[in-house]
Amino acid sequence: MNILAPIKSALKATEGWNDKLIILFLFLFVFSSTFSIAVTQIAYFTALALWLFKMINERKPLVHSTPFDYYFLAFILAELLATIFSYNPSESLYYFHKRLVIIPIIYLLGYWLRSRQNLEATLIIYFLSIFIVSMYGVFDVGLHFKEYLHFERRVNLFQFYMTAGGLMMISALMILAFISHINIPKRLKWMGIITIVPVLISLLFTFTRSSWLGFIAGTALISYNRSKKIFVGLVIVLAIILLIVPPEFKDRIFSIVDPYHPTNVERLEMWQTGWKIFLDYPILGIGDVGIETYYQKYGPPGSNPAGHLHNNYINLLVKIGIIGFVIIMTLFIKIFVIEIKTANKYKNDWLINSTALGAAAAFIGFHVNGLFEWNFGDTEVIMFLWTTVGFTIAARSIATSEENKN
Repeated sequence: MNILAPIKSALKATEGWNDKLIILFLFLFVFSSTFSIAVTQIAYFTALALWLFKMINERKPLVHSTPFDYYFLAFILAELLATIFSYNPSESLYYFHKRLVIIPIIYLLGYWLRSRQNLEATLIIYFLSIFIVSMYGVFDVGLHFKEYLHFERRVNLFQFYMTAGGLMMISALMILAFISHINIPKRLKWMGIITIVPVLISLLFTFTRSSWLGFIAGTALISYNRSKKIFVGLVIVLAIILLIVPPEFKDRIFSIVDPYHPTNVERLEMWQTGWKIFLDYPILGIGDVGIETYYQKYGPPGSNPAGHLHNNYINLLVKIGIIGFVIIMTLFIKIFVIEIKTANKYKNDWLINSTALGAAAAFIGFHVNGLFEWNFGDTEVIMFLWTTVGFTIAARSIATSEENKN
């Protein structure tokens, strides 16, 4: 069977020019999300506008509720309150709106991918896109191999290696969930195997330690649900890498657990500074703003002012206070519980199970990554994460619809 057949089938089954355009722009959104924020946003907002036009034209709310609705509303309220009482409301409003406008991604994908052919087609497009982008990374590694081996160069997709690390981590975990399912069609299994190789190579050579740890954590979750051999295989590969790479490469790996490494010392100083700021602004935080001004006051003498604190949780405490922090942590827990429950309920269904399990693994990876980075503030990464949540909502809707028919 042609691997692109589900894409053709999805477009053929979609009736009406407006609906076809929405699906096409969603395909473009997912395809471009691995390499261009500009194209991604154009495709996303166009699909969103067409969806709103359809609802206005048909005079009915063509949107499904999710288990997260009230949590998102509470988070928006917390951000709004932090913005109102911020020392710089205009800057806080700017970052607040950036977080707000990408939340509908979950609802858009959840509604329009609620058929097997649409979801499968979108996932194929996603894997094709990440394959192309990661091959670019592999090509650059091959071209400058000596520089990479001696930690003189990093895979720098999306103009920033940390963003590349986050995207590659999430993608690798999504793919791993699919290729490890026993019932996945062979054509897709081989597509996934071929795709994950360059993705992992690109991830490795971003040298983003937090993304490495996130991938290991997500792999542990997949291994626990599927086969312990997956994690054993990962450990063996890591051991081989440690044996053959040059000292500079090893230093990067072992620096993860070295409390005296300069970057680790700097992060500890940032976290301590963030905690001091939080203690003075515990309820609503300082607003969703850059921390440079406060860092000069609370940071170590002579330190360079930091715009963020390289930790999601401390950043959130500082920016939106304990109220917003508790709300968003509750939202995160709810998302993870829904993804795991969906994966466990439909273990034999390769599409539903792999989508939900991959999203759960990506979610774990994101939060481990977020222990050391402000990836919640990275629009490309958080947009990617909300996309995986949207995939899960669509998968859950498909399974529920099929159960109701039987």
